[in-house]
Amino acid sequence: MAGSTRLRGQNRQSGLDREGWSLAAGRGALFAMIWWVLAEGDTGSWRMGAPCVLIAVLAMIALSPRRVWRLRPLGVIAFIPFFLRRTVIGSVDVAWRALHPRMPIDPDLVYYRLRFPAGPGRLLFVSAVNLLPGTVGAEFEGDSVVIHVIDRQRPHDTSLESLERRVAAMLAPEPGEPG
Repeated sequence: MAGSTRLRGQNRQSGLDREGWSLAAGRGALFAMIWWVLAEGDTGSWRMGAPCVLIAVLAMIALSPRRVWRLRPLGVIAFIPFFLRRTVIGSVDVAWRALHPRMPIDPDLVYYRLRFPAGPGRLLFVSAVNLLPGTVGAEFEGDSVVIHVIDRQRPHDTSLESLERRVAAMLAPEPGEPG
């Protein structure tokens, strides 16, 4: 599809093909580099690090979605400043609440009805929710997601709808699906 980028990681066969092995090797190298940075270059940490990297790569292979995600580059570009702005504002809000003498925190579980069909859109939406301060996607319940929020008085529906629209703008429909 023109104007979209495929996020690889899915495999329609039962085993790994050449592309799957290449992807696994790349992920292994990335995870190894992350371990090396976290361990501050300590070579003795590899007794624990090597099995962790291997398990992470195997988990990524086993849990990779069976559908190809198609991203719209312009949607991704538009999402980045939105996400960064929301992250900064949310971080300041969470820090203010944590440092305030009365700690004005009023947590709750919010049920949000998703407009996405089951698949990549839902997963990307919940992943984005988890990365925003003060919110955590707790569980899927049918066509809804349960989200833990730091303050029940905030207008969560408005901000979640905005996030869902931005995520939808990033995703191109699968071939044969309505756009």
